[in-house]
Amino acid sequence: MFAIIDAVNCMTFESDLIADGSRTYCLPTVPSKQKDLKCITTDTMAAVLRGDYSGILRNCTIIDCRYPYEFEGGHIKGAVNLYTKEMMQQFLLQSLGQTYDTQRRVLIFHCEFSLERGPTM
Repeated sequence: MFAIIDAVNCMTFESDLIADGSRTYCLPTVPSKQKDLKCITTDTMAAVLRGDYSGILRNCTIIDCRYPYEFEGGHIKGAVNLYTKEMMQQFLLQSLGQTYDTQRRVLIFHCEFSLERGPTM
């Protein structure tokens, strides 16, 4: 129980901790309109795509939350099109079976303006 209290106290003062309070985000983040979510800048996204974070990221999945006709009209290379909560749940359940190592796996949610569908997903 004390570990939980310590984590909550730490997260109160350290805003760059991941949700479980165990460590900081591996990508630089900026505040978003949703107070419980963090965003990355377009510069950070470009750096991820160039492989600038390959030393600390084992895998980065870009989840394009737009509708299929929007996705088909143009999307980030390598992105997966998941636009319903059911699709997202299935994707996450399939990912649970993968083995993990010390490098981090990151999910980046993307939509047209990253204001509604991405944050909601």
